[in-house]
Amino acid sequence: MATILVIDDERLLCDLLQEMLQRQGHEVFTAYSGQEGIQAFQRHRPQFTLLDLHLPDMNGIEALRQRGHDVDR
Repeated sequence: MATILVIDDERLLCDLLQEMLQRQGHEVFTAYSGQEGIQAFQRHRPQFTLLDLHLPDMNGIEALRQRGHDVDR
């Protein structure tokens, strides 16, 4: 199955998505801020990322940009 990263500041939503996706056999990691999400992406290299666009420390687009630069290094 897939490796999935869920990034959202709503912890309950992250937990629900993680539980639902794990029941389907996926490996799921969670992060609760853009910065945590970037670090989790570097650590786990997920195949898919579910990302909130309105995070408290940066918007989701900025998190994607920073993640993209880190992948290129």
